[in-house]
Amino acid sequence: MDDGYLGEATLKGEVVGRNISFVKSYISITKKRASVNYNGTISEDGNSMQGKWDFFGMLGFQNWEAYRNEENLEDELRKYITVQLPKHVKELEPIKV
Repeated sequence: MDDGYLGEATLKGEVVGRNISFVKSYISITKKRASVNYNGTISEDGNSMQGKWDFFGMLGFQNWEAYRNEENLEDELRKYITVQLPKHVKELEPIKV
């Protein structure tokens, strides 16, 4: 989930060394996809990354940055998934990392 108004998205990309690139494809209510292309660098300590994003050349390049959260994101994800599961599902299988 994006913290902005665009909502749910899928990610597909790769990390090579400290370079990262990915495409975030938003899934709209109409099921049409709007995709954003990201390229950047992961910091030496692995706690942040930054780079440029663009809407495939339509809006020009913009800066982006992301930081590792101190919270346990696996627990946060598990809570979100649990809320979304059908009522007849009792328990999640462990996430393998």
